[in-house]
Amino acid sequence: MATPLINPLRISGGTFYTFSSAVADIQKTFTDDDARFVFSKFALLNIPDVATPTSNHENYVVWEGLGGELTGGTSSVPSLSGDNNINIAQSFQNYVLNFEEEILQGTNTTVQAYDPSQTHTVSERIFWRWMAQLNTIRFRDASVAESTTNFRYVEEDPTQYYNKVVRYIGDIDVVNNVSRGGNAYSEIYINIPTNHGGTPLVMWKTYEDPNYGPNRTWNNGNTFISGRTISSVHPSGLDLRAYYDDDQSLSYNTYSAFGVTGNWSGFVALPGGGSSKPVLLSHMDGIILDFDANSYSPIVNDGTISTIDEFNATTAAPDFSFNAALVYYDSYSASNSGQKATNLYGILILDDYINSAVGNSYIKRFDKYKPNNITKLNGNSYSLKIDIKFDSTVINAGVETLINDYNTFSMDLFIDASTRLQEAAAMFIDSELEIITIKNRLKNLENFYFTQEELTTLSQRLSDLEKSLNNAKLSFSSSTTLLDLINVNADNIENLLSGKLSVNLTYNTNVLKQGSGVFLDRSVPNQVTISNKLQGVNAFSQCRNTINTINTLGTLRTDYANGIDPTDTYLNNVLVLGEFSNYYRHRSTSHPNVVNGIEVFQDNVIINIQDSPITWKNGQTFKIVFADPIDFSGKTIYIRTDSRNRMGFGNYGTIIGTMDASMQITNKPIIEITCTDENRYTFNIDIIR
Repeated sequence: MATPLINPLRISGGTFYTFSSAVADIQKTFTDDDARFVFSKFALLNIPDVATPTSNHENYVVWEGLGGELTGGTSSVPSLSGDNNINIAQSFQNYVLNFEEEILQGTNTTVQAYDPSQTHTVSERIFWRWMAQLNTIRFRDASVAESTTNFRYVEEDPTQYYNKVVRYIGDIDVVNNVSRGGNAYSEIYINIPTNHGGTPLVMWKTYEDPNYGPNRTWNNGNTFISGRTISSVHPSGLDLRAYYDDDQSLSYNTYSAFGVTGNWSGFVALPGGGSSKPVLLSHMDGIILDFDANSYSPIVNDGTISTIDEFNATTAAPDFSFNAALVYYDSYSASNSGQKATNLYGILILDDYINSAVGNSYIKRFDKYKPNNITKLNGNSYSLKIDIKFDSTVINAGVETLINDYNTFSMDLFIDASTRLQEAAAMFIDSELEIITIKNRLKNLENFYFTQEELTTLSQRLSDLEKSLNNAKLSFSSSTTLLDLINVNADNIENLLSGKLSVNLTYNTNVLKQGSGVFLDRSVPNQVTISNKLQGVNAFSQCRNTINTINTLGTLRTDYANGIDPTDTYLNNVLVLGEFSNYYRHRSTSHPNVVNGIEVFQDNVIINIQDSPITWKNGQTFKIVFADPIDFSGKTIYIRTDSRNRMGFGNYGTIIGTMDASMQITNKPIIEITCTDENRYTFNIDIIR
């Protein structure tokens, strides 16, 4: 086997480099029915500029950094070109891909063959080692505020001298299989939504296995990359001499320990000449990206998010720039879901280098902006489509990568159609809910105005009115009846004025009747005193269940109801509505959920207010007082009414309101309910203590 040969960066359209280990995993699926391969994750990188650092140790790309502090021997290594599109390809091919090939061939000093049964490949660990030795990336230990577990690492904090490399990690949304021109393609769709910013926190972890561990050495004694000799010719003209960690012994060496965040400060230069450049090279080795959201403290500690995608949409996610993308895949066993690993498939470099002889050389960057409510910036999004063609023949088995090789119009239509379908489904659901609401309101209206009881009452009132009219006709059957009554009254008034009649009058106080809230005092003859008998509270409500108090036991009892079923005579939590103002005082009981004098709610509590036979009136109040301290953190108090199902939502189906711990002023709250519309059953709830 030989190290794969690659081309320099393409002038347009982007360039994709694939790892040999990923090709081996794909081939495994052809011969092993239990093996699975699926594209799953991606990471967006901002590869730094190529420039000479100052004593401040900017993390510029320094091609001479390969080999780190071990560089400086007299062995022959590739010469640098003035074109960085050649330099990056030569560095990646002659170090990363050659290092991987040596591991696959098992040329280690421990005489241990490569173990293909390991789920993790070595590709990602070599990639980050390459980035560290090019002076581009450095690390520190993750803090407790950043990681939920030990031995996690993050990039060095950004300063004016250090720019972070990994700016975003996410999931691959769509993988589409396409057949065109007799060839089969996998179309990978990478999406960075408009509402996303850069991932606020990106972490790494170490991983070692029999194929890649600390203090290991690989050496085949070849100046050239594996499978090539001095007579070999590269089709694109790249130098075939290998880059090694130790150019004198022609070997690759892992550090003595993984997860070391220290750095080596010194000067590097190509053997045989060239200006020395100051570098600060990380000793980090054996690391891979941590895509597990449960490792991230900001996600675990925030109840509103649970995934890295949601993390990317928070206010902590900033605007960012990127110029490359890492593509990952999951390799796993169909029969054993626990045997799974996320491995690096390849790197997509989005454009070519802008070379400069006097300034920094750089790969063109794409700016990602989030919508900003203050500046009114709309934000933007990016979609990357990578078409991967798998070509397996008798002569060669490999992976051919095509970037925008043909018009992906079918994929655009698919994404657009999916978006429109989601919008249509949302509109249909909203319309359905509105129709159901209108239907229920119409049904309630019909029931209210056209019930048999209402029609019978209306008929009876018409009959009474007809009888009254007939009686009036009988009373005035003569045309002179009304005139006669007027004459009699006139005579009586004249006699009264002339003194012929007594002026002593009596009053019939029996026509006055006592109503609700009013007291009539008839103790003085021919005199009635009207008094208001209402005080601040008119009705003192009692809980109608058999324990005579609101149940808050929750799961401390197997027969708890917490007011869910108002027909449960034992735990219905029913308070009866009385006339005018109402008052209920809840006292803690001897239940086991009273701890140190504080009643701790074990579950949500529903309080049912029975509005029968007394119904709600505008301005009527119901005050619920918790006289002893309560603790209902994480729980909610629901207050319901409409015991006769007037609104059509079922008995006690109308929610007056809710209260959670965020609304609590003291641990002995007072809830005051005020009816604002007796017909629509609308209420206000005030927490007054």
